[in-house]
Amino acid sequence: MKPLRNVPISNPVIPEVPQATRAPRQSLVLTWYAEGDKLFADMLAAVAVARQSVRLETYIFEAAGIGLRMRESLAAAASRGVRVQVLVDGFGSSALPADFWEPFAGDWR
Repeated sequence: MKPLRNVPISNPVIPEVPQATRAPRQSLVLTWYAEGDKLFADMLAAVAVARQSVRLETYIFEAAGIGLRMRESLAAAASRGVRVQVLVDGFGSSALPADFWEPFAGDWR
């Protein structure tokens, strides 16, 4: 199934910053997904080609299936020098074992 739609969004300009110091405007494209399988496949693909940084923020993260695959993908990115930041919700991911991220503690940037 294809994404529902792509919506271009302009990044907001920081107010009252002189024009000469502003970064060039960039567009951000948001993709709406109708199902998780395509979303997670695209997320894994993005992590696999990341060169500078990856930031994952999520409510629910599980130590099974896609959660394990994402952890391995994030660890691989970290080991190749990519800055990886992960924020999971303590309530929504409460079933996540306390030591889930420990095998990669030395690789996280």
